[in-house]
Amino acid sequence: MEFISPLLHQACLGLFVFLLLLAGWTDLKTFTIPNHIPFALLVLVLPFGMTSQSTFLWWTSFAIGAAVLVVGLGFFSMKL
Repeated sequence: MEFISPLLHQACLGLFVFLLLLAGWTDLKTFTIPNHIPFALLVLVLPFGMTSQSTFLWWTSFAIGAAVLVVGLGFFSMKL
């Protein structure tokens, strides 16, 4: 049973990278990112954190995500 958790953790990480590449590709082609891709990334955090072998810092992850959101909104409002 202990081999399932690292395997699932690696699968979540691989899916995360795939979704990021998919978001970048669709943004390059259409200058938009479909709403289901960021939602899938958000949903993927839960199984990724639960299958981690070390302590997953939930609040740190959310704080970094909030900071990136604020910076992104700032860039968006300046039309960069």
